[in-house]
Amino acid sequence: MKIPKTVYFFSSLWVIAFALSFIAPQWIEPIGDGFTRGLNRIGAFLIWQLTAFVLAVLLFFAARIQLKAWHGKRWIFHLPLFVHLFLIVLVVGAILFARFNKPSPLPAEAKPVTAPAVEMEAASTVTIESEIADEPEGSVLELLPVETYRGIYRSGFEMSHFYTMDGEGPWWLEAEGDVWQRLQAFYVEAPGRGGGITVALTVTAYLEEVENDLAGVGDLQHRIRLVSIESIRGITTEEFELILQAVMNVRGN
Repeated sequence: MKIPKTVYFFSSLWVIAFALSFIAPQWIEPIGDGFTRGLNRIGAFLIWQLTAFVLAVLLFFAARIQLKAWHGKRWIFHLPLFVHLFLIVLVVGAILFARFNKPSPLPAEAKPVTAPAVEMEAASTVTIESEIADEPEGSVLELLPVETYRGIYRSGFEMSHFYTMDGEGPWWLEAEGDVWQRLQAFYVEAPGRGGGITVALTVTAYLEEVENDLAGVGDLQHRIRLVSIESIRGITTEEFELILQAVMNVRGN
């Protein structure tokens, strides 16, 4: 028995749409910054998947109506719809797992502290002198171009972005030791991977060129390595966006 034209038509279109959902996003240049980088590709994937889902539904009913004589064999044309239903269940399950699965509590001494917006406070003594005190004379650290920078900082999943109040950035921020612990005191927990740090701060630091290891986390100008934190205060996400908009306006002017 020949396959009816309608069934053949919908099955062919489904194969094309389903394949394009994986191929088409690769042709799209990723845009965005940090965690949001590449979301335009996900949008293209979802559009083609939705198109394939609609075609799978049409194929399902066309097969049931026009392939009655096939009996047990027409399930082959039901598979596309079952594939999509399985993917939907898988995605919903992953979302529910991320939403309700609570991570193991951190030890008391390392547990992040949710910090409200507070006045700029003086930093603990972490200076360039303490960093190079044990270094021999003429060491590399003594020659580093350490400068003072004032700006805003936000960290999160695949994000550690520092913007200066002069309109520079984003720079990938890194710190160690007491300086890193001071930043972590402003960590705010959120479901899944939504936690992070959002602060305004003044630091002494030095810049490095961005290497290939950061190519996948945004269009970064430099890597900034902190030497000390002179002052810091927690800010809300809304404050961060307002300040960032003002900073970008400074760059535009």
